[in-house]
Amino acid sequence: MNYQNKHINTILYLLSFFIPFAIFASYFTMHGMRILTVDLGQQYIDLLAFYKDHFFNPATYNYSFTNGLGGSLIGTFFYYLASPFNILLLFFTKSQLPIAIYWLISLKVGTVGLTSYYYFQKNYQKIYSLAGSIAFALSGYIIAYNLNLMWLDSLILLPLLILQIRKTGQKNWLILVTFLLWVTNFYTGYMALVFGFFYFCIYLYNHPTNWQKKLFNYLAKSVIATLLAAFALIPTIYEIINNKNSSAVFNWGIQFTPYKMLGKFISGSYTFHEMQTGLPNVYITVLLFLVSLTYFLSNKFSLKERFSNALLILFLFVSCWFNPLVLFWHLGQFPTWYPARFSFVISFLLIEFALKVLSKQAKFSIAQLILIILVSVGLFTWLLTKNRFEFLDHNKVLISLVFAALLIIIVAAFPLRNILVQGIILSLTIIATALNLSSSLNSISYQVNEDYSNFTENVANATTIIKRHDSSLYRLEKTFSRSDDDPI
Repeated sequence: MNYQNKHINTILYLLSFFIPFAIFASYFTMHGMRILTVDLGQQYIDLLAFYKDHFFNPATYNYSFTNGLGGSLIGTFFYYLASPFNILLLFFTKSQLPIAIYWLISLKVGTVGLTSYYYFQKNYQKIYSLAGSIAFALSGYIIAYNLNLMWLDSLILLPLLILQIRKTGQKNWLILVTFLLWVTNFYTGYMALVFGFFYFCIYLYNHPTNWQKKLFNYLAKSVIATLLAAFALIPTIYEIINNKNSSAVFNWGIQFTPYKMLGKFISGSYTFHEMQTGLPNVYITVLLFLVSLTYFLSNKFSLKERFSNALLILFLFVSCWFNPLVLFWHLGQFPTWYPARFSFVISFLLIEFALKVLSKQAKFSIAQLILIILVSVGLFTWLLTKNRFEFLDHNKVLISLVFAALLIIIVAAFPLRNILVQGIILSLTIIATALNLSSSLNSISYQVNEDYSNFTENVANATTIIKRHDSSLYRLEKTFSRSDDDPI
């Protein structure tokens, strides 16, 4: 029996990685592995090429003459290039970098599923945990912002951070996880750590036993990890301060009308405009969104716990549109493109609420069913009576309506611990995330990989000829270009 359970656990771990990996990679495979778009195709790929060229000469990461007229690259390195996944680039030629990046991002997406399942299954039912991990790995945030591949490491590490926080006061790896969040990408790492602090406060409030020991353990290990990361943080902060050119002006305004966020829980709620100045990408499937709401009506959890978590999720939602909090989460600057860059923590928390209900309750109460029905009727009536969002059409809304209706029928008719119900909810989650990915990314245009490959070969040919005739110290400029970051 133990061998059988171990075998099943291994399969579930593999599925948590390969399902989101396969869904994400398959989409781009069917589109010629074209993954370069916007900043990824115009800036990041050149920085990754620089990383590949100078991997065995790390001194060049400190200072480079190819950076404008010459300047520090420390901040640039720890923002764009510090991910250990980037080592994969060494196994591809420079002209193959678009394909390398395709594999790189796909592997990161799969790893988000793996680490989130590792955390979820320690606290919740395994099949539902698998569904939650897939929903997080293919959440609206990852679908919208996967091109910012340096941010994805923080999503990989977030579930591990929360796991260590829940083990505060015991033996844990909080120092290591905190250190990695600071070093792999300090920007989204900061967001994950801030959320971790709030999560810790809620956890300590609801589990006050030995609270002094837990508080000291958390603070001490967080400080030690931050000091260990000082070799990256101090020069980076210094560089940012000396080069800061922010036009952000503190004000008490709002980014958008709060209720509009409801539209982002619908499948395919994404367009190019949403990348530029849109709403927070918090899609986790309409199934898990509706279930997450019922957590606050569940008598399986104390009123104290539900109230404290309600305050936390409310604070996170307000942070998306209230300008002072927007500045707080984004290190004092309003985002230029890619709004609500911290919204992955909202998706994570909502998924956890849903898993609490699915794993701890035998069935839905009448009050919970009524809540799901009322929210569904109100939301879909509101969306179908008028075209309220540029990123939604009736077909997208109807698809999500079908998923909501199926959820209501299933949970009303069967107990949540029924293996068939678990399998159906897992299957519906997989289908919903796949449909959302396809519908969302179809609205984005991608560059042809050959444009980068041909450019790289042309530069290599031109510089090779020049080097044969002149081996002295000099600097070159081109009469042809591909993107804004060509010099790097």
